[in-house]
This record gives sequence, C-alpha cells and structure tokens, in this order.
Amino acid sequence: MPWLQRSFSTTASPAPTSSLTTPTTSFHRRVIETEDSVLALRPYRSLQVQQRAQELAAAKELHGTPEGAAIVEAAVITAAIRAKKSGHKPCEEQAPPAPEAHSREGNLPAETEWLLLIAAAYADNETVRVAAAEPTVTDAVSKS
Repeated sequence: MPWLQRSFSTTASPAPTSSLTTPTTSFHRRVIETEDSVLALRPYRSLQVQQRAQELAAAKELHGTPEGAAIVEAAVITAAIRAKKSGHKPCEEQAPPAPEAHSREGNLPAETEWLLLIAAAYADNETVRVAAAEPTVTDAVSKS
C-alpha cells in the first residue's frame, strides 16, 4: 500500500504559504472587500434615512462623536441593503459618505475601528432600526 501512504502524506502536509498570503494581507483584503460592498450600495444610500439618523443621534447627544457617525452610517447601510434586496430603484438623492471617510484613507487600523463601530451599531442599535425603517422617497416611488 505505498500509494496509500503517499496519498495521505501528501494531503496531510500543510499547504505552502506565500509571502503574499499573510494574516495581515488577508485582513487588509477583508477590510477592502467590506468597503467595496459598501460602495456597491452607493446608489441605494438614502439621504432621508441619513438625515433621520443624524436627528436621532443628535437627540441622544451623539452628534459629532465617532459612535454617532457610525450609527448614522449603519442606518444608511441597513436601509440600502433592504432597498437593494427588495428590488427598489436607486435613490434620486443619495446620501454622501460619512465626512470622516477621507481622514481614514490608507490607515488600516483607523478603518478597522470605523468598520467595527458600524458593525456594532448595525447589529444592535435601536436608533439604526428606527432610522432605517423610515419610508423613503425611493420606497414610495418604486412600490407604485
């Protein structure tokens, strides 16, 4: 059974690692893919949802904080995902990206912190759910 030993020894050996596939590059790729996903939702970013989320965040005294900005972004993303999945037309007035976006460009740790704040708000924040549930002009137009 020499063929059996060769087969198992071949499959049991660890796959060669490339200097191009390190934990850091894999992590960086994951951050970029997440950002690309957010960019793909750009046509569905509702300005109305963004404004409503900003009002709600300000009412909770979170305006001007990273947490408040993440709540607003999470609400916009939540509504954009819902609109795209529901087959709605893209928004006529798209919400602009968060103002802090340019300050994080090229800074992987800062971008990671930002995405983690958004993820936390997206997963479990009542303000996000309320703001994203607001009907938008796109919702009304595409349902008629």
